[in-house]
Amino acid sequence: MKVKKEKYPKHMMGNSCGYDLLEDGSILIASCYQDRLRAIADRKTAIENLIKIVNETSQNLLIPVAK
Repeated sequence: MKVKKEKYPKHMMGNSCGYDLLEDGSILIASCYQDRLRAIADRKTAIENLIKIVNETSQNLLIPVAK
């Protein structure tokens, strides 16, 4: 009996998006979803930077009040 050789990358479908399963077991998300995830990550970074700036500024303003 001949064993069927699997072709990679395998295109798979998850619950909400498509992806490619590579031979080493890693996953490559479809490019349209990569763009969305990259935009979300950029927004998250921007929010984290804003919170950092607000915290530093408010801390500097509270130093004279504490004295």
